[in-house]
Amino acid sequence: MTVPKWVSWPGLGLHLAIGTCLTGLLLWVGTPIWGCWIAATFTGGVHEQGEKTPDGRYFSDFRSGQPDGGWWLNGVLDVLAFTAGVPIALVIRILL
Repeated sequence: MTVPKWVSWPGLGLHLAIGTCLTGLLLWVGTPIWGCWIAATFTGGVHEQGEKTPDGRYFSDFRSGQPDGGWWLNGVLDVLAFTAGVPIALVIRILL
């Protein structure tokens, strides 16, 4: 998979790490896998809604060089990155 130039690697890595840790914690306490998917999806959505500058404009943690906030694609990437942590954490859980 080739990642477009406008995607911020640090942003992507951080979101994947947080999604994986969130899912790992939920799996550790016994949450069913469907509950992990729901939690990760809502975490990504709520996180996107919280990305505002003091003057009320959205900022982009994924889209490099997007001063206007990256529009809706940044939100989609937030949700996908958080939910991508679910299978990663599940594989780690199976291997341990």
